[in-house]
Amino acid sequence: KTSPDDAYRFARGETIPFLPLAEDGTMAGRIKIDRPLDFVAVTDHAEFLGEYQLCTDTTSASYSSDYCKTYRKGGVEAIMLTGTALATQPSTRLSTVCGAGGKACLAASVIPWQKIIAAAEKANDSSSACEFTTFVGYEYSGAPGSSNYHRNVIFRSANVPELPVSIFEAPRDYDLWLALNKTCSEKNGCEYLSIPHNSNLSNGHLLTPYANLDTTLENKIAYTKQRLSREPLVEMFQHKGSSECANGFAGVLGAPDELCEMEQIREIGRQGLTGSVRVENGQINVTPEVANPTVYCEEGKPAFGGMQGNGCLHKNDFYRTALLTGLQEQNAIGLNPVKLGAIASTDTHMSTPGAAKESDWRGHIHTEWSKNGRLLSPVFIPSGKLGNPGGLVGVYAPENSRDALFDAMLNRETFGTSGPRIKPRLFAGWRYPEDLCESPEMLQKAYASGVPMGGDITGSPSQKSSPRLLVAALADPASDAVPLQKLQVIKGWIDADGNAHNKVFDVAGDINSEAGVDMKTGKRYGNGHSNL
Repeated sequence: KTSPDDAYRFARGETIPFLPLAEDGTMAGRIKIDRPLDFVAVTDHAEFLGEYQLCTDTTSASYSSDYCKTYRKGGVEAIMLTGTALATQPSTRLSTVCGAGGKACLAASVIPWQKIIAAAEKANDSSSACEFTTFVGYEYSGAPGSSNYHRNVIFRSANVPELPVSIFEAPRDYDLWLALNKTCSEKNGCEYLSIPHNSNLSNGHLLTPYANLDTTLENKIAYTKQRLSREPLVEMFQHKGSSECANGFAGVLGAPDELCEMEQIREIGRQGLTGSVRVENGQINVTPEVANPTVYCEEGKPAFGGMQGNGCLHKNDFYRTALLTGLQEQNAIGLNPVKLGAIASTDTHMSTPGAAKESDWRGHIHTEWSKNGRLLSPVFIPSGKLGNPGGLVGVYAPENSRDALFDAMLNRETFGTSGPRIKPRLFAGWRYPEDLCESPEMLQKAYASGVPMGGDITGSPSQKSSPRLLVAALADPASDAVPLQKLQVIKGWIDADGNAHNKVFDVAGDINSEAGVDMKTGKRYGNGHSNL
């Protein structure tokens, strides 16, 4: 197995062990990233830290349990065994391993949590050189009814809670923030932010506000203030598909966007993978396969099963349409509970953060390390031929340090790509000159008289004024990278009658480019741009 230390070494550009396994159980392969990363966070699943410790410690009372024996064997069965414990409602630790009330697992979590903190501290460059930055963090891995409810929790510094807050202690997003507020506050020099990811598998649960709250105006405002304070971003692309957009949702006006079809894990009409999966006495029990085609969700009807390809697709499963929900709520209560900037990541489970290069992708879970494994029909929804190499997150900050990057994330001056190291810029202002793009001081002027991506543009000069946008991008500089084709701006708004709209604008580049990909060979043809 690999460790957080390996993940940080890989991110810095070092070669680390990789699959396949040799006869003695050691890793016989090796892997190296094509270009080092500037920053990284290793976010292991908080829910399994204690179980891992007890199942690998030969002196623990749980070591010989059926659960731990299956866990140590590894493979798909071990993954499903751990994951399905989260699918119960409410999510509950297994008493056969964790004892009454899960206390044994909670206590055992301290050791691996301290190792995670120590690894991040060891790898972080806190000198003035700022060459490589790490964050202490973890993954809050909710999956009620097999609907994805995952969030990464990132801490500003190494001043962190004694234990991470998991789905077992905090079953909903609001519970998570309130619990973290008690153990991570200015009083003890601690600060955190949370980042939901894979809303595409959530059946509408992950980004929809006010979950399990009485929807009084008071509760809505309290929820929104908390989310605005601690949840500034959403991960809209990674190994388990795109959560940016999908077409066809009722109540969202606008022409379909063909680019929304890229890397969709779930599509209308596609059948699911399995029925219900449950754990009983340390063993997995799966009902016969239920091949229900995916449909759009009906408002007010809860659905589940997204992580197994089941249940419906909700408009709040996708970034663009979830933002429209936020705008509608802002009109109703005066605050926006879905005011989220965008990032992307790999979500690797192989200690290979940033391994997003398609031509050298060797999987993000252990079943994908071989070509055959990557071409198989998935055993569970994000794997095999439905998976992809994942994306990358970019942050605009004055320096590559924890404080600077954390502040930029809070301010939402971030972006995500589907893997290429493209650098997009977006600014908005009321009085940008028409020749701003030609100015050698373009960025300085854009900051001085406007706001960058993620910011709020306020103070309209008049009712008839429209803001001006500065949109630019640099292509990935790698010699084998693909050039840019065009830049688009997607506008979302709510009209006077309360209707939600999305519209795509082509603003630069080749609108009707003849560039493309030969589907038989995978080779690209045609020209593009190094910058737009």
